[in-house]
Amino acid sequence: MKSTLITLSFMNMMFMFMHEFDAFYQGEWKMFKFLRTYHEKAQYLFFLYLHIPFILVYLCYLLAVINFSSLYLWLVINAVSILHLIIHLIAIKWNSNVFKSVHSFVFIGGAALAGGVNLLLSVHYI
Repeated sequence: MKSTLITLSFMNMMFMFMHEFDAFYQGEWKMFKFLRTYHEKAQYLFFLYLHIPFILVYLCYLLAVINFSSLYLWLVINAVSILHLIIHLIAIKWNSNVFKSVHSFVFIGGAALAGGVNLLLSVHYI
């Protein structure tokens, strides 16, 4: 069961990173109203540097999964994956939504699915 949890966690991270690659390609920063007052290069740089802590947290997540050392971090990341899908489903109605392709939702939904299955299997994490 531990190898299943590790595999699902890696899949969760892979789908989230693929979504982030897509987000940079699509210009996701254009969706955020509070950034619209800034020049597009400043929006991009804010979005870019915002991903440094994101990547660090995901690397800690992977270390925690491999070592089975932080149930809390594992639960939070998997729950965030599901919440992230819900936010993007709400954002479909926004005029500024840049995620309109099936590919975008394969990545977002894949992370949510891996996170959801991980949460269902949380009894086996300990």
